[in-house]
Amino acid sequence: MKTSINVSNIYLLVFLFVIFFFKCHGQIYKDNIHFFVIGDWGGIPDPPYSTDIEKKTSREMIKLANSMQIDFLLALGDNFYYSGVESEYDSRFQTTFESVFNNSDLYFPWYVIAGNHDWRGNVSGQIHYSNHSKRWKFPNYFYNIEKSLPSDSNTKLAIIMIDTVILCGHSGSDFFQADKFIPVVDYIISESYWKFIEIQLEKYRMYSYIIVAGHYPVWSVGNHGPTKCLVNKLDKLLKKYNVSAYMNGHDHTLEYIKVPYGSNQSMNYFTIGASNFFDNSVEHNNSIPKNSLKFHWFNGHRHGGLASVSVSKSFLTINLMSSKNQTLYTTKIKPRL
Repeated sequence: MKTSINVSNIYLLVFLFVIFFFKCHGQIYKDNIHFFVIGDWGGIPDPPYSTDIEKKTSREMIKLANSMQIDFLLALGDNFYYSGVESEYDSRFQTTFESVFNNSDLYFPWYVIAGNHDWRGNVSGQIHYSNHSKRWKFPNYFYNIEKSLPSDSNTKLAIIMIDTVILCGHSGSDFFQADKFIPVVDYIISESYWKFIEIQLEKYRMYSYIIVAGHYPVWSVGNHGPTKCLVNKLDKLLKKYNVSAYMNGHDHTLEYIKVPYGSNQSMNYFTIGASNFFDNSVEHNNSIPKNSLKFHWFNGHRHGGLASVSVSKSFLTINLMSSKNQTLYTTKIKPRL
């Protein structure tokens, strides 16, 4: 009888511990903001309209979503290879997007911007597809996302989504020739959007965290390398307003570049463009600021890459991950204020 009571007590303690652990674990995720970032994820134009890497990225997102409460996702362009979509009714929305990311755990908002391959087709068709999908969120070429911590409304995150093709021109078909930028179509429109970006940065000056997200990189060691237009114009704004991070796709790799500036500040640049293809090139290794490359992922031919981001009162945490359920690199960024 005594043994039976002791065993029962042990089972009770274990049960209570498990309940306590999951309650605390769940509360941590509930109190923070969590989101995914993928880039250059847009399948292929012929059957089966997706790649193995894209499918592996989807499966990894499902696993992660099962263990944490994902609030939304950023899709950083080249959403449909190689020439975008024809209209909002294009079948590629089903074959490359809906049927690949079809698990219920992935039915959170997808905030989308266009890449150079999307601009080979009809970008307005992607914008209008927002009317046909509850999770596809592409309201305009440039737009903002505002979030506050559930547990602390004073901790605020702003994400400014920008179209770098409108700002800098078209880089051409990067699979078949070296980047040769076609000038922007309308300089008046382009300049108006540059002013728009600074107005938004000023608007969010008192936010805890600001992320700017576009398709082209500011800095990259990869196949495309730095984008001269963004280095000359956007980078100054990122530093002027002490932006927490710039995130981009375009190069089919995972990178983290950190550039110090001012008295004791650093600008953080993340390339997240390995969600469908992968390129091992580091041909622009000497084209970025000295000693600024903190991470570059080479081994990706069989596995894709993505980022998992968490926002808390203390840190913006970025995890660069492979689709093989492996965290490759983690860094934490303090609040701006």
